Amino acid sequence: MKRFCITALMMLSFCIMHGQERPDILKEGFENPPSHVRPQVWWHWMNGNITKDGIRKDIEWFKRIGLGGFHVFDASFSTPQVVEERLVYMTEEWQDAFKYAIDLADSLGLEVTIPSSPGFSSTGGPWVKPEEAMKKTVWREMMVEGGRKIKTSLPDPYTITGKFQNYGMKKGPSVVDSGEVMGESYSDIAVVAVRLPDDYKTLPELGAAVSSSGGTFTLEQLTNGDLSDTERLPAREDGYSWIQYSFPEPQTIRSLSVINDIVRNERHSLPAHCEDSLQISDDGINFTTAFGIPVGDALRQTISFKPITAKHFRLKHKNPVSAYHYTMKERRPDPEYSEIAEFVIYPETRINHVEEKAGFGSAHDIELNPTPCADDATCSAVIDLSDKVKDGRLIWKAPEGRWMIYRIGASLTGKQNHPASPEATGLEVDKLDKEAWKRHFRNYLDMNRNAVKGKLGEEGISYMLVDSYEAAHQNWTPRLREEFTQRRGYDPILWYPVLTGQILQSPEQSERFLWDWRKTIGELFEENFAVLDNLIKEEYGMKGCYVESHGNGRAFIADGMSMKSHCDLPMSEIWVQGKVGTQNRVQEGISDIRESSSVAHIYGKEVVAAESFTATGAGGEAYRFHPANIKWTADTEIANGLNHFVIHDSAHQPLDDLKPGLGLGVYGQWFNRHDTWAELAGPWIDYLARSSWMLRQGEHVSDILWYYGEDNNITGLYSHSFPEIPKGYDFDFINPDALISEISAGDGKAVTSCSKEYKVICLDPNCKRMSLNVLKKIAHLAGRGVIICGQVPEVPASMHDSTTEFESIVNDIWFSGRPNVFGGKWLEEVLKTSGISPDWTILKGCDIRVVHRALTDGHIYWVNSPIFEPQCAEISLRVSGLKPQKWNPMNGKISDLSYRFDGDKTIINLDFESNDAFFIVLREETDTTSLTIPEVRHEVLKELVINELGCWTENPETRYFSGTRSFRCTIDVPEHTGSLLLDLGEVYNLAQVFIDGQPVETLWKTPFRTDITSHIKDKKSIDLEIRVTNLWVNHLIGDAQKDQSERSSYVSFDFYNGSEPLQKSGLIGPVTLIEAQ
Repeated sequence: MKRFCITALMMLSFCIMHGQERPDILKEGFENPPSHVRPQVWWHWMNGNITKDGIRKDIEWFKRIGLGGFHVFDASFSTPQVVEERLVYMTEEWQDAFKYAIDLADSLGLEVTIPSSPGFSSTGGPWVKPEEAMKKTVWREMMVEGGRKIKTSLPDPYTITGKFQNYGMKKGPSVVDSGEVMGESYSDIAVVAVRLPDDYKTLPELGAAVSSSGGTFTLEQLTNGDLSDTERLPAREDGYSWIQYSFPEPQTIRSLSVINDIVRNERHSLPAHCEDSLQISDDGINFTTAFGIPVGDALRQTISFKPITAKHFRLKHKNPVSAYHYTMKERRPDPEYSEIAEFVIYPETRINHVEEKAGFGSAHDIELNPTPCADDATCSAVIDLSDKVKDGRLIWKAPEGRWMIYRIGASLTGKQNHPASPEATGLEVDKLDKEAWKRHFRNYLDMNRNAVKGKLGEEGISYMLVDSYEAAHQNWTPRLREEFTQRRGYDPILWYPVLTGQILQSPEQSERFLWDWRKTIGELFEENFAVLDNLIKEEYGMKGCYVESHGNGRAFIADGMSMKSHCDLPMSEIWVQGKVGTQNRVQEGISDIRESSSVAHIYGKEVVAAESFTATGAGGEAYRFHPANIKWTADTEIANGLNHFVIHDSAHQPLDDLKPGLGLGVYGQWFNRHDTWAELAGPWIDYLARSSWMLRQGEHVSDILWYYGEDNNITGLYSHSFPEIPKGYDFDFINPDALISEISAGDGKAVTSCSKEYKVICLDPNCKRMSLNVLKKIAHLAGRGVIICGQVPEVPASMHDSTTEFESIVNDIWFSGRPNVFGGKWLEEVLKTSGISPDWTILKGCDIRVVHRALTDGHIYWVNSPIFEPQCAEISLRVSGLKPQKWNPMNGKISDLSYRFDGDKTIINLDFESNDAFFIVLREETDTTSLTIPEVRHEVLKELVINELGCWTENPETRYFSGTRSFRCTIDVPEHTGSLLLDLGEVYNLAQVFIDGQPVETLWKTPFRTDITSHIKDKKSIDLEIRVTNLWVNHLIGDAQKDQSERSSYVSFDFYNGSEPLQKSGLIGPVTLIEAQ
């Protein structure tokens, strides 16, 4: 980008010095987008299947179709070996091939990016030592009677590597699981004693007896905390089995915990479903359901609830189903039993959902699960015994009472970087340890620098990518206690038992400690990403980082905006999900893109990037994607602020006799040089490039800042729906860090440090719990006239936030009659009351999507009709005095629009083709208050007779054909006075038009129509050729019906079994000549 800006300034200076007309840089960039705005692609080298011939052909194809660069990965999804000799990661042969690729890219002007580790997630490798890897807290418990000197050995610590306590690593059904465990590393953290309430009784003391529908469960096995001590609970025909506690007398319980190997997927922000339930009975025969037990983000789930009294308490457990992942060919038979390690009921209140709150998970809905107010006695006496323990033996003069002793330590999570080739796989580095983090990157970057002989920076490898986080959770690092104390203002050691679920002092105080715990972990995450950007620039001379964060859902404990704010290229991901070619599918990536664009707008960054069009081949979706059915997703990205496409994905193709070739496991959308439409991709790439160029100009216009609160993230809160923003207004999200550090008040508006203005700040419902620092900043802005609306904060967040001060500030902001503060009121009412008019208004016609960017000399509006049929609209823009033009990114053409001025508004009539998007550019000042462009009339002059029109799948000879077929005819040119258009009618999937052997246009979406006027001139007849290209799908379905030895196609994953319906293919027509005048 810097090189382009310098060139543009030199051109401008030259023109001024020599009296030449200034170049129209906006127009030139639109017509011929420069390389830095062109899409890039993810290029995966699959498990050492690499050849120099394939490298050259891949890269030359990238250049030929107009890409601006590539991100190159080492990857493997159990990829078979197809080359004679694998190139093993970082061997001399691999490095030679890698340098060849980088040198070739340099020679062609293609930009190169590498990921932050082998594989695509996240930051690890064989060089990461166990002591520098990701860690979690573990604990053992022991109850003792006080009033005496205790000399005892503490329980042996849980040193095993795994997700939770002593639950070891298991290879799951997903191919993204990271292989075998690499070593162990354990350290003691603290030994802490908690005095139990005087009326505390254990389950044996209450006379608990255990029974079950099968198996041999015992009270000891269910409650000993040893997760390796499992018992089989056989499945039953009625679909459910059970485990039961019974007591001689009715008992009151307030909590339970269960481990049944069912974990909620935090990546999709779905409500917790209930597989199991708690049933109660007084007679042991007739049971009623008390509640469903929601699945948690962590392996164990602790639930607290209002007191329940009964004699019999039954865990009703749903029969297990086989683990299934879409990477598997077929579902395995359902297991005959469940492995149950723990089911405990508690008379006392425990922390509700403690596993998620302590950092073993990262639930997006954590605020929906507060711990109930305890009506039972809570623990208040806590003693640090760490200095009284030596070699695991405790010597302590214990005060009177019963004490629970917690031996707390840390062990490895075992997570590895993935999906890398075996030689490049190792432990994930500790994300909270700054020095270990830097050592990982120095090792990794040193290897890459050596491989390319020092070519990092302006030449060679320019950028690093941190892909979406998929390294699971960690809640410990060696300096965490010290960091916590410094940041939160108190020592956490006496609060460590809360991490196990134990309530200290009160539920609210314990919840505040856990909020502080998560806040500290999140800050360490975020700050290390800031270190990364500086490290690669200052030590390695690279240009910067692309940074993704959660991707979707809430993948870890940190704020995505904060992580992205420290890089030059905030990045996102969006999948093409569901039925292809339609707009009615869930786009979880929209919230991720809006997160990145909000970062760019608030912090003054130019680029908003996204890993675009990721797909799976599950359900017969493989190789079904092409520019037309991807366009809706691309336009959806643009509508949310994107201006840099990085296409997922293009697996390296080492051999030409294997087509369509290798892929990234089941993931696509299989965009490589062996695709049927590979050589036709250029016009689609140009469409994306032109759109990106225009959306990098000027400054984004939005009136609303939506503050989403603390202890959560955008993709966690909004993966399924956005806040209700009234039509005609745009918005940006803002997080706590940016609100405090980047926003000031000016003329009643919220102003960023880069001078971007917002007219309203709206507080999300997630703001009920708020830290005092954020509340004070809101008070500052409200006091200077900034409009504040939405949620009124209710409770302070942190342990040391004064409740009295909190309530005083809330009263001053919301209940003192400020005219600019609208507590509990939302945007539609507030915008109207405050007289803030919409930026754009649809006066009549179809619904459209709009993005507005303000230039120094005008405005750009991107407008899009996402409907799959032609539409019309009349739109009013909040600008006047400038003549509007239509800039069409499909073909680079510019034309005038009909308009009229109405006061300070411009009214424009718009015509959209199917799934259409273009730009309205207003730069030229005009005194003409209205302009009407005559309506273009279309008349069909001739329907062409072309042999073999029709759907290929209906012809036995072509039904399994995949590729390109040619249709030719000679045409007598009809008389015409206007433009002559060639309309191909119905086409599947792309078409090229040639006249007298010369290319006219490549058509890739409806309408398949091109203007041939300039190509016929004074000719009376022409030779017309139409080349139509379909997709690989039909050929793969046909080949799936054959023996492997008879197949002419090759894929590294069998997506089809031969019974799937065929895809519509071919030139169906009718093909007509149309006069436009």
